[in-house]
Amino acid sequence: MARPGLRFLPLLPALVLTAFAPWVIADTRSSVVPTTDPGGFEIEGDLLANSPTLNTTDWVPHDPGTSTGVLTSGGTPVDPAHTFHLIDAYDNSDDVFSTGMTLAIMPSNWTWTTSLAARDFNNGLLHLTTDQAGHTWLFCALDRKSTSSTAFMSIELLQGTLVKNADHTFSASGTQQGRTVDDVLLTFVFDPTSPSLSAARWIELSPGSFGFSPFSLPPNAFTFAINSAGAVDVPFGSFGNPTLPTNQFVELGVDLVALLDQSPITFQSIFIYMRSSTSTSSAAISDFIAPLPLNVRVAGVEQAPADGYDLRIASSNPSSGRVELELRLPAESRVDLRVFDLAGREVGRIASGVFPAGRTRATWQPSRQRRPAGLYFVRMNTPARTIVRRVEILP
Repeated sequence: MARPGLRFLPLLPALVLTAFAPWVIADTRSSVVPTTDPGGFEIEGDLLANSPTLNTTDWVPHDPGTSTGVLTSGGTPVDPAHTFHLIDAYDNSDDVFSTGMTLAIMPSNWTWTTSLAARDFNNGLLHLTTDQAGHTWLFCALDRKSTSSTAFMSIELLQGTLVKNADHTFSASGTQQGRTVDDVLLTFVFDPTSPSLSAARWIELSPGSFGFSPFSLPPNAFTFAINSAGAVDVPFGSFGNPTLPTNQFVELGVDLVALLDQSPITFQSIFIYMRSSTSTSSAAISDFIAPLPLNVRVAGVEQAPADGYDLRIASSNPSSGRVELELRLPAESRVDLRVFDLAGREVGRIASGVFPAGRTRATWQPSRQRRPAGLYFVRMNTPARTIVRRVEILP
């Protein structure tokens, strides 16, 4: 049955960063995200509202406290337009990818069968909401049956439709080999000693050749936690039990507006699956939860910070040549303008000096520096403000 359409149209401010984060974030970042859910949405490694922080929203209701769950105790979404409970069979009745399927194989060529999964899901919980700044947040909670090895949990956001067919195939409407440029892949590495979250984007690596390219998760744009402290209650059940033992549950949240920077985008499918490693090409894929059809538009209108400092991409983005930049200053200021790659390495200095108040143009020409195609970050640093913009260079 088709899900109700979802539309979020928040404004996208410039990202204000104090440092570059690596594209893999490797720590547990429990927090209460200040969403419009009563008391904010808590990510701390369990499902219960009002616990441990009183008066905060979580997956299921729990007393005492004034907030509640986005699901009932039985697992039914309270608002099915924004919250989804996906259930995957387990043991020998599970739908899994056929032997030999990898992330390098295009979705339209994937096949599936019914078998016992080596790495097994039972529940996938999704909640879409906005924070107090109007940013769209995606929250996800997943369980796993085995703790005998590290689990590599994938959440793929696709602009096209993805459908699991009864004939054991998949249909994908993505325009580039079943996906679409700027589709997003989030990967959670469930390693109790060093859990991590990473992000990659589907891009054209060379003419006619596409693949995932990692990119940085902006600071303060994500949160995650696992139940490393002990078992958690699951009122609606997980793998046939009312509790999940230690290290079998993860929940995470991602600010989609900050994640996508300046790129308005509409996602029509979310697909959750297990894979064998962090590789975005050769990793084998195994268990999956049937793709969820939906319609989430994350749109950004570039808006200058309230203090008047801003950095804008004044040319096309992606670009195949010159990158035109526009600096906006409320007063005369010293400015340092540099370019960094995905690893945070400085790859170019565009300008440095004292600039007048108002608007000033600057140009970066990556071809002159023989920079390869890919994603880069342009950083404008002033004594009062640091602003970073993402730029994609085409082959």
